[in-house]
Amino acid sequence: MNTLVPGIFAFLATFDPVEGVVLAVLLAAAAVGVVAYVKAIKRHRQKDQTAQRIDDELKEMAARRAPPFYLYLRSFQSDQQTTENWTLEAKSGHVDRISGSTPKAMLEHLLEPAGPLIEIGGDRQLGLGRVTVSDADWWQTALRVIIHATAIFLNPGRTASVQKEADLILSSPKLQRRSFLLMEPTHETMLHAAFEIDRIAARDRSARWGATREFFQTRGIVVPEYDPRGAIISLSSPYMLRAFSNLSRYELYALLQDLSVDPERLGSYDLTRDEPCPCRSGRAFGMCHGTATNIVSEADLRVVQAAQVAPDDEP
Repeated sequence: MNTLVPGIFAFLATFDPVEGVVLAVLLAAAAVGVVAYVKAIKRHRQKDQTAQRIDDELKEMAARRAPPFYLYLRSFQSDQQTTENWTLEAKSGHVDRISGSTPKAMLEHLLEPAGPLIEIGGDRQLGLGRVTVSDADWWQTALRVIIHATAIFLNPGRTASVQKEADLILSSPKLQRRSFLLMEPTHETMLHAAFEIDRIAARDRSARWGATREFFQTRGIVVPEYDPRGAIISLSSPYMLRAFSNLSRYELYALLQDLSVDPERLGSYDLTRDEPCPCRSGRAFGMCHGTATNIVSEADLRVVQAAQVAPDDEP
């Protein structure tokens, strides 16, 4: 390092002054880009490690309870590296404008103070912490993280794996209560974007949402038609939703709390030892997936349920 910097200056001195300045600017920009890339790789690795550690604690029935976490279930059809522009407004009135992001990256940003948003598998470059699994282990991993996730966000598609995960959630009212559909917005900037992938995504999102509506309608659940603003929609009460564009953390957390999502606990806090496990194994929860966590007692559960305010029945 002691000889590198003088060497760079000596190299630049061999150029015409104007050329030297231009080259210096380009070298500086390249250096900044390399540093940013290295930081991003390190950050992604840390998020992967966090996601894997959460699953390991659930899988190995560790004595220390896994921390609260949020789960993102998606079809690979929806995993497109778009470069969208977002505006986020805090309760204080402070406005953040974020460019070059994706819907799930923005959801991760909104949930960050509450806990990590993780996914199963997936492409590292898209940014969420991943629980890496083989094809043979995928379903057992999916069962663990779905049952214990503090809240679940679905961005469904026509793939068999996501539909299987959705059917599991729909089979349990307690899983369904803490599950939310993600309707991806179509930002105006995407329609005339320079990148073709953004223009394709803008056309594709409305069509994919039509398929999502059809999937849930065949299962007795009516969800709203496509809205270019996007939405986060309660799967148990679809009239309870928030527009995704310009969504604030306060609004998202209020929606979660309306559905009795406790951000300080695993979602399985309201499952008792004696009730059937949501995995449909036929065993009691306490003898199945419930052995990995500190299950509340019946008395504790009655206190929790008494404190919960049921959502209105009318929209």
